[in-house]
Amino acid sequence: MKRTILIILAFTMSLASVVAQTENPRGVYKLKSLIDKTGLEINAPFDQYKVCTDSVTLMVSVHGKNFLIEKNDKDTYNYTGEEPDATDSTKTRIFDSNAEHFTLKWWSRNSNHMFFPKNDWCTEYYVATRYSDMGKIVFDALMTPASTEVDKKAPIYGTWYVVDVFDDMVDVKKFIKEQKKEGKTFSDTPANPNDIIVITPEHMVHIGGRVYEFFSDGKTYFNNVKDTSAEFRNKITWLNPDLITVSVTRNNGKFTDYQLWHRIKSNVAPMSRIVHQYNSSRGF
Repeated sequence: MKRTILIILAFTMSLASVVAQTENPRGVYKLKSLIDKTGLEINAPFDQYKVCTDSVTLMVSVHGKNFLIEKNDKDTYNYTGEEPDATDSTKTRIFDSNAEHFTLKWWSRNSNHMFFPKNDWCTEYYVATRYSDMGKIVFDALMTPASTEVDKKAPIYGTWYVVDVFDDMVDVKKFIKEQKKEGKTFSDTPANPNDIIVITPEHMVHIGGRVYEFFSDGKTYFNNVKDTSAEFRNKITWLNPDLITVSVTRNNGKFTDYQLWHRIKSNVAPMSRIVHQYNSSRGF
């Protein structure tokens, strides 16, 4: 009797395991390995991630301190099974999938690629909750909602977006005065998510695709290099607790631009804004 119960339990667990592999992948998955054009499985040659949502699938590629967010998959990643599609034999396939991992099989038409075959299948294996060191910094910025609270001792930390860039402070003040005159307020929703900047004590992440080191007293200046001399400082001028100007020099200090930044406090993650933009823009 005991042996029969164990067999039934083992069968039930096995069945549950099979069922669990047919879920739609959702969340962030890192490329773990792929089968190259010689038929060998190799460790991922790229620091590459898939962001799988109910409405769109995005790819994030990290190259050093740069990263790129793009939509190169026309279909949302839903479980298809490994068998060919009945109407399209080269349609992308998603299988062996759940919250922890999934397998992607896509038809490659690449010519002379180092890893991908020409006119044949390419198989990629993805796993969740894994990141490179730089990938972790990027996704912490992308996936963390903007804080609704401000650190009074170091108010520069948080989520911002660049409203506009001006030649001098006179133009900045004129712009703000015109905004007030027209009854306009600074929105918590930037027109372009790429204009968002996420600042922590260690890094400044420009959602447009770049990670910078960050050195600051938290209030009056910041540097992107480990040098406290004045020539490397970006001066911060506070217009109110959620609106600042950042002075940025160029051409070896010959010119200074004034970026107007507005703080985002709406508890929305930058990636959510990016997904919304892709969904709102046909063919984006």
